[in-house]
Amino acid sequence: MASRSVMVPPHQQLSATLRRGVSTTSVEACTSKGCSFGPMTSARTQEAPPQGVITLVVNVDDARTVNARWTSPSAPNGFMYYEAMFTGLYYVAPENNNYNTISETRTLYNGTNADVFVSVSGLIPDSSYQVRVQGSNTPGSLLSEMQAIGMPPSYPDGVLPPSLYALSPTSIQSQWQEPGRNNAPGNPSFQLQYRLASNFGTEQDIFDNPTRVLTYIKSGLTAYTEYEFRVVAINNYGQTESDWTSQFTLEDGNSRESEEGRLQLTTLCIVSGPVDAPMATIINPQILLVTWEYPEQPNGVIMRIRVFQNDVLRVTIPGNVTAFEADDLSPYSNYYFKVEMCNSVGCTTSPNSQVYTTPQASPTGQSPPTLLSNTPTSIVITWRAPSSPNGPLIGYEIERRRQGTSSVTPVVSVGPNGPLNYMDRSPSIVPYTTYEYRIRVSNPSGSANSLWNDVTTRPAPPGGVAAPTIVILDHKSVNVIWEPPARSNGEIISYTIHMPDPRVHIGNPNITSYTVEGLVAYTQYSVTIEACTPGGCTESSPTLAQTDPYFPEGQAPPRGDPITQSYISVIWSPPSKPNGPGIRYDLHRMKVRQSLETGVIIGLGFWELIYQGTNIDYQDVGLTTFTTYQYRVTVYNNIGPTTSDPSEEVTTLAGIPRQSGSITAVVLDHISVQLNWTTPTLQELQGEVVAYYIDYRWDSDMSAWSIHQGLMLTSWMTWIQTLVMNLCRPSLMERIILVVQRICETLDGAPSGFDPPIIYVISPSAVRVAWKAPSQPNGEITKYSVYRDDVQITMLPPTVQSHVFSDLQPYTVYAMQVEVCTVYDCILSNITYTTTLEAPPAGISPPNLRVLGSQDMDINWAAPSQPNGIIQQYEVLRRAVVSCDNELGDPSDPDAEVCTYRECSITESICGTQCYSGNQVCCGGILHDYQSGYECCDTNYLPGRNSPSDVCCGGRFTPSLPNHECCQGQYVQVLAGQICCPDPGENRVAVGFGDVCCGGVPFENSGPQICCAGEFYGKNQGLCCRGDFVAFDAFHDGFNSKCCGGSVIESNQVCCEENGEGVGYEPDSDMECCGTDYIDPDVTLCCVNDAGSAKVHYYTNSAAKSSANEHCCGLQNIGPSQSCCNNIGYNPATHVCADRSTTAQGGKSGGGTLCPISQAPLHTVIAYILMNQRTAYEMCDFDPNTHTCGAIEGYHVTAPPTPAGNPGNRDGQCHSDYSVFMSEDPMLTVIKVCNNFGG
Repeated sequence: MASRSVMVPPHQQLSATLRRGVSTTSVEACTSKGCSFGPMTSARTQEAPPQGVITLVVNVDDARTVNARWTSPSAPNGFMYYEAMFTGLYYVAPENNNYNTISETRTLYNGTNADVFVSVSGLIPDSSYQVRVQGSNTPGSLLSEMQAIGMPPSYPDGVLPPSLYALSPTSIQSQWQEPGRNNAPGNPSFQLQYRLASNFGTEQDIFDNPTRVLTYIKSGLTAYTEYEFRVVAINNYGQTESDWTSQFTLEDGNSRESEEGRLQLTTLCIVSGPVDAPMATIINPQILLVTWEYPEQPNGVIMRIRVFQNDVLRVTIPGNVTAFEADDLSPYSNYYFKVEMCNSVGCTTSPNSQVYTTPQASPTGQSPPTLLSNTPTSIVITWRAPSSPNGPLIGYEIERRRQGTSSVTPVVSVGPNGPLNYMDRSPSIVPYTTYEYRIRVSNPSGSANSLWNDVTTRPAPPGGVAAPTIVILDHKSVNVIWEPPARSNGEIISYTIHMPDPRVHIGNPNITSYTVEGLVAYTQYSVTIEACTPGGCTESSPTLAQTDPYFPEGQAPPRGDPITQSYISVIWSPPSKPNGPGIRYDLHRMKVRQSLETGVIIGLGFWELIYQGTNIDYQDVGLTTFTTYQYRVTVYNNIGPTTSDPSEEVTTLAGIPRQSGSITAVVLDHISVQLNWTTPTLQELQGEVVAYYIDYRWDSDMSAWSIHQGLMLTSWMTWIQTLVMNLCRPSLMERIILVVQRICETLDGAPSGFDPPIIYVISPSAVRVAWKAPSQPNGEITKYSVYRDDVQITMLPPTVQSHVFSDLQPYTVYAMQVEVCTVYDCILSNITYTTTLEAPPAGISPPNLRVLGSQDMDINWAAPSQPNGIIQQYEVLRRAVVSCDNELGDPSDPDAEVCTYRECSITESICGTQCYSGNQVCCGGILHDYQSGYECCDTNYLPGRNSPSDVCCGGRFTPSLPNHECCQGQYVQVLAGQICCPDPGENRVAVGFGDVCCGGVPFENSGPQICCAGEFYGKNQGLCCRGDFVAFDAFHDGFNSKCCGGSVIESNQVCCEENGEGVGYEPDSDMECCGTDYIDPDVTLCCVNDAGSAKVHYYTNSAAKSSANEHCCGLQNIGPSQSCCNNIGYNPATHVCADRSTTAQGGKSGGGTLCPISQAPLHTVIAYILMNQRTAYEMCDFDPNTHTCGAIEGYHVTAPPTPAGNPGNRDGQCHSDYSVFMSEDPMLTVIKVCNNFGG
């Protein structure tokens, strides 16, 4: 190393530029006496990026290795590292026998060597690579130029061992696959080698020459011997051997042919002898230690042992193991074990061990409950038993908390055998609120909680809807302001303002005020606000508001009616909209024409005020004869006036003529006369000519005149003043008179000739009043009024001439009158008295009993409070009171009546159970008077719909909405798959997913539960039979059971039922059911009535039944020649059955009464049911020409009969049927009162 010296004056520093690398420095200090050196110090300069060129040389060493050499750069400028990077093919994962190739760049060398050859391996034969070297120091790097190399072919890679299969004691099949890569052109060939296991150096080639096959079966081997095989893959550049793999040949045995020709196998050795049952030791609730002993006679080497747990293979272990720890067991569970020991020939299984029960532990696997809210204040909780009870369960406890709170509330405790569902109807549950529930399950060892699950209760109608505030804006608009409900109970979806008419629907829930326009001035409205959620609507209490007054509107013109030559009666109607208080009128009159006046007419065309006041009529007198007027009315309220249009012209009547007309007759021949006449002037007639009437009379002596004929010339012929008549008789004196008719029309007068009404008695509570029009109406009939006992009951239009009173008392005298009216006046008919029919007595008090002795009793009673007729007799009835254990006989159920009759006039219709006619409307069985623009909605009669699409729901019209339906009077949203269920106890509904309702809750019938009497049960718990839940017993389950009456039987049995009772029988193809009996139809007749009761009639044999040829009539058997009426047989040749109506659509109605054919009008007998106090009777003398017998669908049942033998009181006593008192046994008695009509 060269050295250099530099001299520096004292007190100065030295800065020098050194070469890169390490430099050594020392300081020599000199004085006048001499110099001395200090210690040596080394220093290295910082690195810089290398500079220069890296030259690369690559030589192929073999098919998988190359030698590479590179130079260092001329100026390394630091410590150099070198990376040799090869881009080409590589195996993906040869260590895992994955010889698929991937092309990528890998660094195969990393070091500091340079200017020397480096050996790089790991390359793939028969492939090409791109090589370059990167030299780097800390600040930078240099890359050499790319060098391309090609690797030569070589022997295959990836040769795997063959797969071996023992086919027999002397043969093994080998299968192998192509090598991972051949590494040379073409395909490889194979050699298969084998040897005895671990017998090195004895391997043998199986093929004489390499082959391309991939499978081979080697035969001629020794039985039950282990052999090793390997595959050699060969190409033109070498070969590769796989690893050795081994396989035993199968065990061998001797075979012989049995006498039956079947091949039986006799093994060379014997399977192991008997094996004792294993034993177990309980470690903890989840672990048992299972141990066993070897058999005394193993008969070979025990190669494997299989342990079975509860007959299921648990584990297979080597034959030298004698214990097994069974873990992951369930606490409080029964386990038993057995072991199977196997040698080379076969296996022997031990008996089952004794049953071991693991100790109890706290339950595990309790899943969260399933929650469903079908109503706003109830939640259905359903849960499953824990997957691991780990002991006998004590029960479940349901806990609840409101979401977002930490306070937990116990809901209910359920026993271990109770239903796994519960409906929480706690008063603390409120609508539209989220609650969380969990299940706490317990056994004697502890408790466990499920995770929480949450549910939101359904919305309900809002609560606390306050009355709105009303601000009057003007005479036809108000501003309605309201507050949101105090408790919304759901999302508010709309508001509706009810005035009640108009009705304004507001779909935006954010709006809390609305201006209602188009109202009627000075009208008081009852305004309510209705708030709606998806759960329903709530209407507030009303706020009364009155619009401002305004000018009157709708004043119609008055009407004038001439009464005399100087008197006109004027009448007018009040305005259709008074619009304010203080209604009063001004009546003005204007003279239009005065035809009889020849001079100056005074007051023509001038409106004159003639009346001021509050009346709506005025008698205008003192007028001139035959003068035309017009009238108009000005109506006032406190705001101002409104004037009507002028009335139609009205003319006073003509006066008495002052001069008659003159007529002359000229005889033309023996039968013809020419007549000529003159007409008086208008002033002379005091009116206009409207017609001429020529009357001619004759008589032989002229002493007596008789009218022969006349001729009328109407107003359009009044211009004629001459006429030739050819109606005279020869040689006869005739007198001809000219009558000139003036305008002189009279007004309507009071009717006359009105006869008293005609009364038709219908029933004890109904009569029909009919009348004829008056013989001289004297005008147009405007109305009829019907009076009962001097009280006006109804007014009817002139087209109606009958009325039915249906609210009368039985056996009561009534006075009926009818009033007929014209515009001018009314007249009341004379009275017609009528008496309603008798009815069964009512108001019968129980009798008073006084015991006189052991066999005597005093019975007294009071007369009925409502005799409803003439009492003819009393019957004392009695019945026995005995223990229910005694047999009182079979009940007798009468036929159910399938409809009700109602007798009406042939001109009437039926509404519900009432007859009606005239201007009335029937809405759902309720009668209303007709009003224009109104229509029915349920039983209400309301103003018509605002839109044709409006829906009638709950007795009012509601705008139609999508996915909505009417449910128990509420218009609610019901989406697809949902159902609306009315609550049976409250006025609300529940909407939810399901297909049926259960106690007001939507329910999915195909789910894991059933609904019975409004409660939920699991389908695996029992069945719902006749509305009662019947739990399964030990002999029935949900898979092979069915209901039969109120009990459960096996599904393959035959169920015979009657009136809710059922009996199960084993099936027999020759038998059939009759009620609860299982009978042979060949020797029996089964009769069933309309009520479902059955009775069996027996015959000695089938021939006896055939010869009898009987058929059923109710529960009785009758002969072939008889017909049936009301469960009674009769002769159709002499009687008919009254059991049909004139309007029923076929079929039977009522009970039916036997009537002689002689009584049947027109050979037809029609039933007549009298509706009064739940009694029904049929008539044989019904006249279908004047009346209609209407059938009303439904049942008419007084009360269901109490079967004999049923408990009669809380002491377990039963009552027999009543019978007329006939003996002196100790009996209880009651009273039945009878009259002409019934008892």
